Amino acid sequence: MFKILCYLSFALLFSTNVVLAEEKKTSPDKKPDESFQKMEVLKKGEKTILKGEVFYSEPIRFDYDKDGTKNSVVMASKFFIKEKADKSYDGYIQRYLYDIDKKKAVTWYAKKNMLSEPPVGIDTAVNNVKQDGSTVTFDSGTWHFTMRDGGPGYISDKIIVNDGIRTKEVEMFGGDVEVFTE
Repeated sequence: MFKILCYLSFALLFSTNVVLAEEKKTSPDKKPDESFQKMEVLKKGEKTILKGEVFYSEPIRFDYDKDGTKNSVVMASKFFIKEKADKSYDGYIQRYLYDIDKKKAVTWYAKKNMLSEPPVGIDTAVNNVKQDGSTVTFDSGTWHFTMRDGGPGYISDKIIVNDGIRTKEVEMFGGDVEVFTE
């Protein structure tokens, strides 16, 4: 139980998120806000500089939908930043539960049941973007992120988060951080 509480506490520390492209709904009665997903479609003169999805907890068994079955879930984050034709940046970051058994993001639970700033499950815009080779730094809400692409997969990637109180390196259990330098 202590281990689960530690993971959920860490989840509240690491503030990020976005709906997976294959997911059509965030809850049975509500469609997701697709404005951030639409951002990933590049227009003339735009280029992707950062994208990825990472899992930052070990799997835990949790009955998030109260159906009597403890699903295997992890805390996850998806992010995307592009450079626009005018050299400004646009992007988002979102964190959410990811149901390993059903292979889908569970953003509706986070929006309804997890308290943090910015709220879990909400697409949060980025600003103050800077790129230095394979490293991208940016702010989202009151949080500052540094993400480094160490190559394919997550083993050599690095994510550092500062929530305004402390700086912490994120332990990753899957996914990939991709920084595009060309």
